[in-house]
Amino acid sequence: MAVSKTDKQTGPLFRKASGQDELFGKSYEEELEAPRGRSVECLGLTFENEDARRVHFAGRLGQGLEELHSALGEVPYTSVDDAVARMAAVEHWPMGDEAPLRRLAERMSHADSSKDLLQRWKDEVGFPHGKIEDILNLSDPPWYTACPNPFIHDFISHYGNPYIESFDQYHREPFAADVSEGKNDPIYNAHSYHTKVPHKAIARYIAHYTSPGDVVFDGFCGTGMTGVAAALSAHPGDSDHRSTPGPPNAHRRSLLTDLSPMATFIASNLLRPTSSRAFTDAVESVCAAIEADFGPLYTTLHTGWKVRDRKILDHRVYRHYDITEGSVEFTLYSDVVRCPEWYIRNHVLLCSGRRTV
Repeated sequence: MAVSKTDKQTGPLFRKASGQDELFGKSYEEELEAPRGRSVECLGLTFENEDARRVHFAGRLGQGLEELHSALGEVPYTSVDDAVARMAAVEHWPMGDEAPLRRLAERMSHADSSKDLLQRWKDEVGFPHGKIEDILNLSDPPWYTACPNPFIHDFISHYGNPYIESFDQYHREPFAADVSEGKNDPIYNAHSYHTKVPHKAIARYIAHYTSPGDVVFDGFCGTGMTGVAAALSAHPGDSDHRSTPGPPNAHRRSLLTDLSPMATFIASNLLRPTSSRAFTDAVESVCAAIEADFGPLYTTLHTGWKVRDRKILDHRVYRHYDITEGSVEFTLYSDVVRCPEWYIRNHVLLCSGRRTV
């Protein structure tokens, strides 16, 4: 009987397929579940558990969203002064002081006349036009909201350090070193995203320019590599996510924003503890549903060898005929380009692949 070896690094992360675990020790999932049953501290408040924390802040978020819709929704824009007065009267959503509100109201005056006050305000501040229940379902306040986060001021007040110029002793020499980090990292490859930077490269700058316990802000966060680097920087100079965690509050906290809702959603999920079993079950469920609906569209007769076997086969036996069905794995089309000056044909590319079932 064949015996599979257990990876020493990933073995403790998950339970075995049989559901049995080692005699001693807990899986990583169980270690994540344990804190959920204990009291938690969040922005200076103590809750019985994580569920109680969610209920409290989701209630505050919902209250603010409801007030926005009732105070500004279906209200026509009449003047700058009226818009400023109505926005300033909102109690459960941070609207800012009068001067920035007046500049905001002036910009709102140029919107389409068919839009009410709420729509104009949302357009200017980058607020999604989704339903309240959808925003609440996607959010995990105060850590993540699928809209501008009304708890930012609370977060900075609780974790940040007030700037006092007379006591400011901050000084850092310019970071003058070459930084080269590869992209072959599990965290980096979890999601593709344009202009993405490996978190290990960002960690070098965070370690140089900040101190343990500082708050790092990234206003164009993308999928949150700055947040990952800040969370993993337990010690100054650490850039490897396998580093041993440091003492409490040794890492840097991060504040991440982006205009793309998808970007912030990915960033929040990269930075929040997640049950690997629940995640795997969800992915398999989605894949099974897609396969059931669209799988037949990619079914074909398997008339060639597997692509990975082509390098070891002689060109004469590249094709064979079989009744075995396979699913198309990828297809690249060919274009024929003719030069009008030299009358030369160039076959640009022709390649297709099939996978047997």
